[in-house]
Amino acid sequence: MTFVATNAHMPSRTLARVPWMETPGVRAVVWALGRDKVRFIGGCVRDFLCERESLDVDIATSHLPHQTLLLLEAARVRAKPIGIEHGTVVAITDTGRFEITSLRRDVETDGRHATVAFTDDWAEDAARRDFTINAMSVNPDGQLFDPAGGIDDLINGRVRFIGEPKQRIAEDVLRALRFFRFSAWYGTAAPDQAGVAACAAAASQLHRLSGERVSTELRRLFAAPNPYQAAQSMADCNMLKSITSLQLMPRALSRLVAVEQANNIEPSPLCRLALALPGSDSDYEKLAERLKFSKAERNRLLKLARPLPDLGNDPTTVRQALYRVKDREIYTLQALVAAAEGDGVDLRLRLHEAASWAWPSLPVNGLDLIALGMQPGPNVGAVLSRLDEWWMRQDFVPDRESCLKAVRAAYERAV
Repeated sequence: MTFVATNAHMPSRTLARVPWMETPGVRAVVWALGRDKVRFIGGCVRDFLCERESLDVDIATSHLPHQTLLLLEAARVRAKPIGIEHGTVVAITDTGRFEITSLRRDVETDGRHATVAFTDDWAEDAARRDFTINAMSVNPDGQLFDPAGGIDDLINGRVRFIGEPKQRIAEDVLRALRFFRFSAWYGTAAPDQAGVAACAAAASQLHRLSGERVSTELRRLFAAPNPYQAAQSMADCNMLKSITSLQLMPRALSRLVAVEQANNIEPSPLCRLALALPGSDSDYEKLAERLKFSKAERNRLLKLARPLPDLGNDPTTVRQALYRVKDREIYTLQALVAAAEGDGVDLRLRLHEAASWAWPSLPVNGLDLIALGMQPGPNVGAVLSRLDEWWMRQDFVPDRESCLKAVRAAYERAV
């Protein structure tokens, strides 16, 4: 496996102040393990270089896992061996949890999991990582190591595999989905063609992945500021064919992103997924099962199935549609999908009503109907349902007395 850099052990530059290095928890871990034995690795480095906030600070060390545990405990830093067979220990401090992983090299891979051996060679550890932008590391002195040319790729908006893309995907097929996810977040140039070709060749193997893994990657991809180009590349490769019968159709995603930005709406990865994978109720039932969605997520996805319900086209019918849906957020997502798919109705009207309408309650209940002389039982619920529909069509104006009067009139006609 070849690297771009001529000397993987030499720092390429020294970074100015890195805020997360100064947190007490990080300082405690560095002090416990030794400044010359640790580096910050992967996402926190990548995100710092492109001026994005990183939620996780991951640390690599040349210590063996059991040594890491002993050193942390000796320094009175709480530690747990969450994946010690793969070299990972988590340090738990008052200012955060930090995963610490011993340097590794792959001994054997089966397309999903790897058997690893531990090493003290930083370049060897970098060689087993997936993309060039994830192989950069920084030591506690701020010296940046870039053995695979990740800085240039980050600057130029390229996501590239380290080494031969087909080999890297053969080691772990999840990398085929990760390629598009990272492209959505960091790729501004056209997708790397060697990487795209390798992912397309591996598309038929994605069925081997668990639903949870696929779901996580898709959520993260569709959470990107603008996932259109990455999703289109996935569609060109038939990437999801072995996972779902639905066809990936991302054309409307660019319109949805524009709508979200114009209306200052927080993106919903689930809404974007539903827009890019249009399907019926039964299609979404199967998709939710394959992706191991929670019951709440499944129900939300089903509300976005096509055809969408009537969402209204004026203030009165929009309020009626909202009342039927009984959920502001669901209605808003439905309105966004409809707008992105070009239904032509004023989206601002729908969004305004969804955000500001004071939800009413039917001013009559079952006890009121029984007081009118109705026998308790299923018929009471049926009458309430018809009354509710009538009240809604009156734009929720009739008060309690008017509702009871309407029930009396209907009851007398029936008698």
